[in-house]
Amino acid sequence: MIPMTCRCAIFFLFSLAATAPGFAQEASLLDEIVVNARRESYRPGKALGATRTQTEIERIPQSIQVVPRSVIEEQQIVRLADVVANVSNVQPGGTQGNRSETFVIRGFEAASYAIDGIMLNPAQNFTETVRDLANVAQVEVLKGPAAVLYGRGEPGGVINVVTQRPSDQLGGNAVLQADGNGLRRVQGSVSGALAPTLAARMSIAAQQTGTFRDHQADGDRVFAAPSLAWRPNERLRADLDYEYTRQNSPGDRGLVVVDGVVRGPAQRSFGEPWSRNHGTSHSVRGRVEYTASEWLTLRQIVNHQEGDSGRHVADFTGLSRDGQSVLRRGVRQQQSAAATTVQSEALARLETGPLRHQVLAGFEYVDARRRTDEARATLASISALDPVPGALPGDYMHARSIDVDARYAAGYVQDQISVGDRWELLAGIRWDDVSQSTVDNGSRTREDGQRASPRVGVVWVAAPSTSVYANVSTSFRPRSATLYAGGNAPPETGRQYELGIKTSLLDGRVLATAALFEITKRNVSTTDPDNSGYVVVTGQQRVRGVELDVIGEPTPNWRLILGAGYLDAQVTRDNVHATGNRLRGVPRFSASLWSTYRFTEGSLYGLTLGAGAVHVGEREGDLANSYRIPGYTRLDASAAYHFGGRYELALRLRNIGNRFYIEQPVTRTTNYAGAPRMLSATFSVDF
Repeated sequence: MIPMTCRCAIFFLFSLAATAPGFAQEASLLDEIVVNARRESYRPGKALGATRTQTEIERIPQSIQVVPRSVIEEQQIVRLADVVANVSNVQPGGTQGNRSETFVIRGFEAASYAIDGIMLNPAQNFTETVRDLANVAQVEVLKGPAAVLYGRGEPGGVINVVTQRPSDQLGGNAVLQADGNGLRRVQGSVSGALAPTLAARMSIAAQQTGTFRDHQADGDRVFAAPSLAWRPNERLRADLDYEYTRQNSPGDRGLVVVDGVVRGPAQRSFGEPWSRNHGTSHSVRGRVEYTASEWLTLRQIVNHQEGDSGRHVADFTGLSRDGQSVLRRGVRQQQSAAATTVQSEALARLETGPLRHQVLAGFEYVDARRRTDEARATLASISALDPVPGALPGDYMHARSIDVDARYAAGYVQDQISVGDRWELLAGIRWDDVSQSTVDNGSRTREDGQRASPRVGVVWVAAPSTSVYANVSTSFRPRSATLYAGGNAPPETGRQYELGIKTSLLDGRVLATAALFEITKRNVSTTDPDNSGYVVVTGQQRVRGVELDVIGEPTPNWRLILGAGYLDAQVTRDNVHATGNRLRGVPRFSASLWSTYRFTEGSLYGLTLGAGAVHVGEREGDLANSYRIPGYTRLDASAAYHFGGRYELALRLRNIGNRFYIEQPVTRTTNYAGAPRMLSATFSVDF
C-alpha cells in the first residue's frame, strides 16, 4: 500500500507541475507564529487548520473559533480544557482517571486533537499525557465534521493546537506561577537566530500540579519543546519540532452518585494515597514547503509519536445495593503506543475563466499501534458518605491484554473557488482505506473497508464586513467491536447541515459568528442485550443547536471573548436506551464570557482588570438518564500590573462564590468536580 500511495503522489505532483500557471498568492503554512509581546491581538485573522490555506476566517464556510495566546496568559490557564471552554458549545469531557483530557464539542465527545494539523494516534482512546501549553500560539476549534482533511473523528468538531514558530529576533520570556491548591510552575521560552537562515526556539515547563482532593499525593509534569526553522531562500521553508512530556498524577475518578445525586464536598475522594498514574510521550514533526512556481506549492510532513503510560490505582466498579458503599478493585495497567503519519500535499492556484481556484490535493498514510496489559486485584469497598482510606489490594491476576494494529491510507482533494469578490465555494472529498486489527485476550477482530467523506460549502459576502455561509459535511470513526452474527461493526458516521453568518465589527477589531446546525451520528454501536461481549448497530444520535461567538477589541484597551450556545442533543434510535434520552453531559444552554480592560494613562497606568463568568446548564449524567447534574454559574476575576517595561505581576481569583459544581459527569461512579475558590499568582518577565 505504501509504494502505491507514493507512486500516486509523485504522479500527481508531476502532473500539476506541467499545468499552465495562474496567479500568485501566499500559500505557506509555516509563517512565523511568535508570541513575545504581552499584548497581541484577540482578533483572529486566519485559522491554519481549517483549510490548510492562508484564507481569512470570514471567507471559510464553517464556524471556526480561535483562542489566542493572550487569553491563555490572562486567564493563567494550564489545561487545554480550560482554553476551549471559552468557545460556545464546548465542554470538558473528562480526564480518564486524571490521566488525560477529553472534550465535548457540539454534543459529541472527542478523545483526541491535532497538533499543527496532524491528528494524534488513531489507535488510542486517550493521550498518554496532558497537553502542556508552554509553546502554544493559539488553539483553533473547527466546528462540525472535518473528515476531508483530518480523516477519522467525531462529528462535533476538531481541536487544532498551533505551536509557536522560531523567530530570528532574539527574545523570550520566563514565568513563575502558583496557586492555593499547591500548583508550583516554572515556564520559559527563548527564540533567536543560530545562523542567517536558521532560527531556533526552546520552550520548557516544569510543575508540581497540586490538588484540592483529599488523600492524594501531588502530581508533577516536565515538558520540553525545541524547534528549528530553516529559511534558505524565499522558495524553501522547513521546520523541525520535537516535544517531550513526562507526568505523574494521582489516580482519581471523582465523585459518585448517592441517593440519586452527586454529593460533595468537592474534596471528597474514594481512592487511596497509593493510586498513581504515569505517562511519557515523545513526538517529532518535520515539515517542508517548496514554492515550485508562482502558482504551485508542495508540502511534505512526517510526524512520529510514541509513548507509554501506566496506572496502579483503586478503580471503581459500582455501588453497593444500598448505595452507601463504593465497590472497588485494584488495577495495574501498562500501555505503549506509537504512530507514524506521512502526508504529501500540493496547493495549486489556478484560473479557469472568471473563476479563481486554490486546489489542495494530498495523500496521507498512518501506521499506528497500541498494546495494553492489565492485571486486577481485590480491594475493599469504601463508604460513599464518609470515606476512610487505608485499604491495600490483594494479589494481582492477569485480566486483559489488547493489541491494536492499524493502517490508514487516504487521498483527498479540496477546491476553494472564488467567483468575483462576493462568492466563495468550497468542495472537497476524501477516500479512506482502513485496515485495523484488534486482538483482545487472544480473540481477533478485523476491520477492512473504504469510506468516502465529502463536504461542500458556500460563502456569500453580503457586505464588506458581513458574510453568510452554509455547509454540508461528513465524518467517520472506525470501530473494532464484534457483531454476534460475525464481522465487525461498521464505522460510525456523521453528517452536518450548518447555516451561519460572520460579521466584522468596529473597523474590523471584533469578529462575531452565529451558526445554526444539525448533526446526525449513525451506526452507533450499543451492547447486544442477548449476547454478552458483542454489539448491535441500531444506535443513532442527533444534535440540533445554535451558537454565538464574539471575540476582539471593542476599544484599544478593552478586550473580550464571548461564547453562548443551545443544544438539543438526544438519542433518536437505540436498542438499549430510550428514544428521546438526552446525551450524556450535554447542557441545553451554556455560555462563557471573559473581558479585560487595560489602563494606559493616569494613576492606574500599567494596571489591567479582568472579569468573567462560565454558565453550564443542567445535564444528564449518563445515556440512561438515570441521574441529573445541576447547572452552575462560576465567576472569576483578575488583576495584573505591568511595570518596568517587561515585568508583570498578575492575580486571578477563580470561582469567587466558592460554588460546588460538577465539571463533567461520566458514569454513576465517575463525576469530576470543579475546584473550589482558588487564588493564583503569576510573575512574568519578557526579554
